[in-house]
Amino acid sequence: MKHRLKNLLKLIVYAALIGLPVLVIGTIGVVEIAIHRATLPAPLDRKPLTTPTYLDRSGDILAQLATTKARLQIPVELEGMGDYLPAITIALEDHRFHEHSGVDFYAIGAATARNLRSSTTISGASTITQKVIKQADQRKGRRLKAKLREAVLALKLERSWDKDEVLTTYLNRLDYGNRRLGPESAAMAYFGKRAENLTQTEAIYLAGLPQSPSRHNPWKHPQRALKKYQRSLERLLVLEIIDQGQYDRYLQAPPQVLREAPDNLAPKFLHAALTGKTAETGVHRTTLDLELQETA
Repeated sequence: MKHRLKNLLKLIVYAALIGLPVLVIGTIGVVEIAIHRATLPAPLDRKPLTTPTYLDRSGDILAQLATTKARLQIPVELEGMGDYLPAITIALEDHRFHEHSGVDFYAIGAATARNLRSSTTISGASTITQKVIKQADQRKGRRLKAKLREAVLALKLERSWDKDEVLTTYLNRLDYGNRRLGPESAAMAYFGKRAENLTQTEAIYLAGLPQSPSRHNPWKHPQRALKKYQRSLERLLVLEIIDQGQYDRYLQAPPQVLREAPDNLAPKFLHAALTGKTAETGVHRTTLDLELQETA
Protein backbone atom coordinates (compact mmCIF):
# COMPACT_ATOMS: atom_id res chain seq x y z
CA MET A 1 0.00 0.00 0.00
CA LYS A 2 2.79 2.40 0.99
CA HIS A 3 4.66 1.47 -2.17
CA ARG A 4 1.64 2.30 -4.31
CA LEU A 5 1.15 5.63 -2.55
CA LYS A 6 4.82 6.45 -3.05
CA ASN A 7 4.58 5.72 -6.78
CA LEU A 8 1.38 7.79 -7.03
CA LEU A 9 3.10 10.74 -5.37
CA LYS A 10 6.00 10.41 -7.78
CA LEU A 11 3.57 10.41 -10.70
CA ILE A 12 1.81 13.52 -9.41
CA VAL A 13 5.11 15.34 -8.90
CA TYR A 14 6.31 14.28 -12.34
CA ALA A 15 3.10 15.49 -13.97
CA ALA A 16 3.26 18.76 -12.09
CA LEU A 17 6.93 19.45 -12.85
CA ILE A 18 7.19 18.06 -16.37
CA GLY A 19 3.97 16.79 -17.86
CA LEU A 20 1.74 19.81 -17.34
CA PRO A 21 4.20 22.45 -18.60
CA VAL A 22 4.92 20.32 -21.65
CA LEU A 23 1.20 19.97 -22.30
CA VAL A 24 0.65 23.70 -21.90
CA ILE A 25 3.61 24.60 -24.10
CA GLY A 26 2.47 22.09 -26.71
CA THR A 27 -1.04 23.49 -26.71
CA ILE A 28 0.24 27.05 -27.07
CA GLY A 29 2.40 25.92 -29.99
CA VAL A 30 -0.54 24.30 -31.77
CA VAL A 31 -2.67 27.43 -31.26
CA GLU A 32 0.08 29.70 -32.57
CA ILE A 33 0.43 27.59 -35.71
CA ALA A 34 -3.35 27.66 -36.19
CA ILE A 35 -3.43 31.46 -35.81
CA HIS A 36 -0.58 31.88 -38.30
CA ARG A 37 -2.26 29.67 -40.92
CA ALA A 38 -5.81 30.99 -40.43
CA THR A 39 -7.37 33.40 -42.92
CA LEU A 40 -9.80 36.04 -41.73
CA PRO A 41 -13.25 36.00 -43.40
CA ALA A 42 -13.34 38.13 -46.55
CA PRO A 43 -16.34 40.25 -45.43
CA LEU A 44 -14.14 41.83 -42.74
CA ASP A 45 -12.19 43.57 -45.51
CA ARG A 46 -15.36 45.35 -46.62
CA LYS A 47 -17.20 48.04 -44.69
CA PRO A 48 -20.93 47.40 -44.12
CA LEU A 49 -23.11 48.86 -46.86
CA THR A 50 -25.20 51.97 -46.38
CA THR A 51 -28.91 51.80 -47.21
CA PRO A 52 -29.53 53.64 -50.53
CA THR A 53 -30.15 57.22 -49.40
CA TYR A 54 -31.23 59.96 -51.80
CA LEU A 55 -30.89 63.67 -51.05
CA ASP A 56 -32.41 66.70 -52.69
CA ARG A 57 -30.18 69.39 -54.20
CA SER A 58 -29.76 71.05 -50.76
CA GLY A 59 -28.74 67.84 -49.00
CA ASP A 60 -32.05 67.05 -47.25
CA ILE A 61 -33.07 63.38 -47.20
CA LEU A 62 -35.67 62.45 -49.80
CA ALA A 63 -35.74 58.70 -49.28
CA GLN A 64 -34.01 55.74 -47.66
CA LEU A 65 -34.82 52.63 -49.67
CA ALA A 66 -34.85 49.11 -48.25
CA THR A 67 -32.58 46.41 -49.64
CA THR A 68 -32.82 42.62 -49.42
CA LYS A 69 -30.43 42.74 -46.46
CA ALA A 70 -31.86 45.54 -44.33
CA ARG A 71 -34.73 47.98 -44.07
CA LEU A 72 -32.23 50.50 -42.81
CA GLN A 73 -28.47 50.34 -42.27
CA ILE A 74 -26.37 53.44 -41.71
CA PRO A 75 -22.82 52.65 -40.51
CA VAL A 76 -21.23 55.26 -38.26
CA GLU A 77 -17.88 55.61 -36.53
CA LEU A 78 -17.60 54.75 -32.83
CA GLU A 79 -17.65 58.40 -31.77
CA GLY A 80 -20.97 58.75 -33.61
CA MET A 81 -22.61 56.12 -31.41
CA GLY A 82 -22.89 58.35 -28.38
CA ASP A 83 -21.51 58.27 -24.86
CA TYR A 84 -23.53 55.30 -23.64
CA LEU A 85 -24.32 52.55 -26.14
CA PRO A 86 -20.80 51.17 -26.81
CA ALA A 87 -19.91 51.00 -23.10
CA ILE A 88 -23.25 49.46 -22.13
CA THR A 89 -22.99 46.86 -24.92
CA ILE A 90 -19.55 45.87 -23.61
CA ALA A 91 -20.86 45.63 -20.05
CA LEU A 92 -23.81 43.42 -21.03
CA GLU A 93 -22.10 41.18 -23.58
CA ASP A 94 -18.38 41.04 -22.79
CA HIS A 95 -17.42 43.05 -19.72
CA ARG A 96 -13.75 41.95 -19.92
CA PHE A 97 -13.55 43.10 -23.55
CA HIS A 98 -10.66 45.48 -22.90
CA GLU A 99 -8.74 42.87 -20.88
CA HIS A 100 -8.70 39.76 -23.09
CA SER A 101 -6.98 39.22 -26.44
CA GLY A 102 -10.00 37.97 -28.34
CA VAL A 103 -10.91 34.95 -26.20
CA ASP A 104 -12.01 35.18 -22.56
CA PHE A 105 -10.58 32.02 -20.98
CA TYR A 106 -12.01 32.89 -17.57
CA ALA A 107 -15.53 33.09 -19.06
CA ILE A 108 -14.96 29.81 -20.91
CA GLY A 109 -14.09 28.09 -17.63
CA ALA A 110 -17.14 29.51 -15.88
CA ALA A 111 -19.44 28.58 -18.77
CA THR A 112 -18.01 25.05 -18.92
CA ALA A 113 -18.67 24.60 -15.21
CA ARG A 114 -22.27 25.77 -15.62
CA ASN A 115 -22.82 23.50 -18.60
CA LEU A 116 -21.39 20.47 -16.79
CA ARG A 117 -23.59 21.09 -13.76
CA SER A 118 -26.69 21.25 -15.97
CA SER A 119 -25.64 18.31 -18.22
CA THR A 120 -26.56 20.43 -21.24
CA THR A 121 -25.35 23.53 -23.07
CA ILE A 122 -27.01 26.47 -21.35
CA SER A 123 -24.43 29.18 -21.83
CA GLY A 124 -21.44 30.08 -23.93
CA ALA A 125 -18.57 32.48 -23.48
CA SER A 126 -18.17 34.18 -26.85
CA THR A 127 -16.44 37.54 -26.78
CA ILE A 128 -17.40 40.48 -28.95
CA THR A 129 -14.38 39.68 -31.13
CA GLN A 130 -15.60 36.12 -31.64
CA LYS A 131 -19.04 37.48 -32.50
CA VAL A 132 -17.46 39.69 -35.18
CA ILE A 133 -16.05 36.52 -36.76
CA LYS A 134 -19.45 34.84 -36.46
CA GLN A 135 -21.11 37.84 -38.17
CA ALA A 136 -18.63 37.63 -41.04
CA ASP A 137 -19.03 33.85 -41.39
CA GLN A 138 -22.82 34.09 -40.91
CA ARG A 139 -22.67 30.99 -38.74
CA LYS A 140 -25.75 29.60 -37.06
CA GLY A 141 -25.87 26.97 -34.33
CA ARG A 142 -23.27 25.94 -31.76
CA ARG A 143 -21.05 23.38 -33.46
CA LEU A 144 -17.80 22.88 -31.54
CA LYS A 145 -15.64 22.99 -34.68
CA ALA A 146 -17.11 26.36 -35.66
CA LYS A 147 -16.62 27.71 -32.13
CA LEU A 148 -12.96 26.67 -32.16
CA ARG A 149 -12.48 28.32 -35.55
CA GLU A 150 -14.02 31.53 -34.22
CA ALA A 151 -11.71 31.47 -31.21
CA VAL A 152 -8.58 31.11 -33.36
CA LEU A 153 -9.72 33.82 -35.78
CA ALA A 154 -10.63 36.13 -32.89
CA LEU A 155 -7.09 35.84 -31.54
CA LYS A 156 -5.76 36.59 -35.03
CA LEU A 157 -8.10 39.54 -35.55
CA GLU A 158 -7.01 41.27 -32.35
CA ARG A 159 -3.41 41.11 -33.52
CA SER A 160 -4.40 43.16 -36.58
CA TRP A 161 -7.16 45.45 -35.28
CA ASP A 162 -7.41 47.59 -32.18
CA LYS A 163 -10.36 47.30 -29.79
CA ASP A 164 -12.18 50.31 -31.24
CA GLU A 165 -12.10 48.79 -34.74
CA VAL A 166 -13.49 45.50 -33.43
CA LEU A 167 -16.26 47.21 -31.48
CA THR A 168 -17.21 49.54 -34.34
CA THR A 169 -17.45 46.65 -36.79
CA TYR A 170 -19.52 44.60 -34.36
CA LEU A 171 -22.03 47.33 -33.57
CA ASN A 172 -22.51 48.45 -37.18
CA ARG A 173 -23.40 44.88 -38.25
CA LEU A 174 -25.58 44.10 -35.25
CA ASP A 175 -29.26 43.20 -35.79
CA TYR A 176 -31.54 45.30 -33.57
CA GLY A 177 -34.73 43.79 -34.97
CA ASN A 178 -37.16 44.82 -37.70
CA ARG A 179 -34.31 44.65 -40.23
CA ARG A 180 -32.50 47.55 -38.60
CA LEU A 181 -28.76 46.92 -38.67
CA GLY A 182 -26.45 49.02 -36.52
CA PRO A 183 -27.14 51.54 -33.75
CA GLU A 184 -27.82 54.49 -36.03
CA SER A 185 -30.73 52.82 -37.81
CA ALA A 186 -32.05 51.36 -34.53
CA ALA A 187 -31.94 54.73 -32.77
CA MET A 188 -33.83 56.34 -35.64
CA ALA A 189 -36.45 53.57 -35.78
CA TYR A 190 -37.17 53.27 -32.06
CA PHE A 191 -36.41 56.74 -30.71
CA GLY A 192 -36.45 59.05 -33.74
CA LYS A 193 -32.92 60.37 -33.16
CA ARG A 194 -29.27 59.82 -34.02
CA ALA A 195 -27.35 57.24 -31.98
CA GLU A 196 -25.05 59.95 -30.64
CA ASN A 197 -28.07 61.61 -29.01
CA LEU A 198 -29.37 58.56 -27.13
CA THR A 199 -30.00 58.95 -23.40
CA GLN A 200 -28.59 56.35 -21.04
CA THR A 201 -31.94 54.60 -20.63
CA GLU A 202 -32.46 54.49 -24.41
CA ALA A 203 -28.97 53.03 -24.85
CA ILE A 204 -29.66 50.38 -22.19
CA TYR A 205 -32.92 49.47 -23.93
CA LEU A 206 -31.25 49.18 -27.35
CA ALA A 207 -28.25 47.23 -26.07
CA GLY A 208 -30.45 44.36 -24.93
CA LEU A 209 -32.32 43.84 -28.20
CA PRO A 210 -29.66 42.07 -30.34
CA GLN A 211 -29.38 39.10 -27.97
CA SER A 212 -32.72 37.95 -29.42
CA PRO A 213 -34.05 40.56 -31.87
CA SER A 214 -37.17 38.60 -32.82
CA ARG A 215 -38.16 37.68 -29.28
CA HIS A 216 -37.46 41.20 -27.95
CA ASN A 217 -38.99 43.02 -30.92
CA PRO A 218 -40.21 46.34 -29.40
CA TRP A 219 -43.05 46.68 -31.92
CA LYS A 220 -44.39 43.12 -31.77
CA HIS A 221 -43.47 42.14 -28.21
CA PRO A 222 -43.18 45.35 -26.16
CA GLN A 223 -43.54 43.54 -22.81
CA ARG A 224 -40.71 41.15 -23.62
CA ALA A 225 -38.53 44.07 -24.68
CA LEU A 226 -39.38 45.84 -21.43
CA LYS A 227 -38.48 42.77 -19.34
CA LYS A 228 -35.18 42.54 -21.19
CA TYR A 229 -34.55 46.21 -20.36
CA GLN A 230 -35.25 45.47 -16.70
CA ARG A 231 -32.81 42.52 -16.70
CA SER A 232 -30.20 44.74 -18.32
CA LEU A 233 -30.65 47.28 -15.51
CA GLU A 234 -30.11 44.52 -12.93
CA ARG A 235 -26.91 43.40 -14.65
CA LEU A 236 -25.56 46.95 -14.90
CA LEU A 237 -26.27 47.48 -11.22
CA VAL A 238 -24.29 44.35 -10.32
CA LEU A 239 -21.40 45.55 -12.50
CA GLU A 240 -21.65 49.01 -10.86
CA ILE A 241 -22.16 50.71 -14.23
CA ILE A 242 -25.21 52.38 -12.66
CA ASP A 243 -25.89 53.01 -8.97
CA GLN A 244 -28.96 52.14 -6.90
CA GLY A 245 -30.51 55.56 -7.40
CA GLN A 246 -30.20 55.35 -11.18
CA TYR A 247 -31.54 51.80 -11.14
CA ASP A 248 -34.65 52.87 -9.23
CA ARG A 249 -35.28 55.87 -11.51
CA TYR A 250 -34.65 53.98 -14.74
CA LEU A 251 -36.88 51.11 -13.62
CA GLN A 252 -39.77 53.47 -12.95
CA ALA A 253 -39.29 55.49 -16.14
CA PRO A 254 -38.31 53.26 -19.09
CA PRO A 255 -37.80 54.99 -22.45
CA GLN A 256 -40.79 55.52 -24.72
CA VAL A 257 -40.43 53.57 -27.96
CA LEU A 258 -41.57 55.11 -31.25
CA ARG A 259 -42.18 53.53 -34.64
CA GLU A 260 -40.30 55.60 -37.19
CA ALA A 261 -40.16 54.54 -40.85
CA PRO A 262 -37.38 55.58 -43.25
CA ASP A 263 -38.07 58.74 -45.22
CA ASN A 264 -39.60 58.68 -48.70
CA LEU A 265 -40.74 62.21 -49.41
CA ALA A 266 -40.68 61.99 -53.23
CA PRO A 267 -41.77 58.46 -54.21
CA LYS A 268 -42.95 59.36 -57.72
CA PHE A 269 -39.80 61.33 -58.51
CA LEU A 270 -37.55 58.49 -57.35
CA HIS A 271 -39.64 55.88 -59.14
CA ALA A 272 -39.18 57.81 -62.39
CA ALA A 273 -35.49 58.41 -61.72
CA LEU A 274 -34.82 54.73 -60.91
CA THR A 275 -36.96 53.15 -63.63
CA GLY A 276 -34.92 50.35 -65.14
CA LYS A 277 -32.16 50.82 -62.56
CA THR A 278 -31.26 49.26 -59.22
CA ALA A 279 -30.98 51.54 -56.22
CA GLU A 280 -27.29 51.82 -55.34
CA THR A 281 -26.05 51.67 -51.76
CA GLY A 282 -24.62 54.82 -50.27
CA VAL A 283 -25.72 58.46 -50.33
CA HIS A 284 -26.75 60.12 -53.62
CA ARG A 285 -27.69 63.74 -54.31
CA THR A 286 -30.46 64.45 -56.83
CA THR A 287 -31.56 67.59 -58.69
CA LEU A 288 -34.93 67.85 -56.92
CA ASP A 289 -35.52 70.95 -54.79
CA LEU A 290 -37.68 69.62 -51.94
CA GLU A 291 -38.67 73.07 -50.62
CA LEU A 292 -39.70 74.25 -54.06
CA GLN A 293 -41.58 70.97 -54.65
CA GLU A 294 -43.53 71.38 -51.38
CA THR A 295 -44.35 74.97 -52.28
CA ALA A 296 -45.59 73.90 -55.72
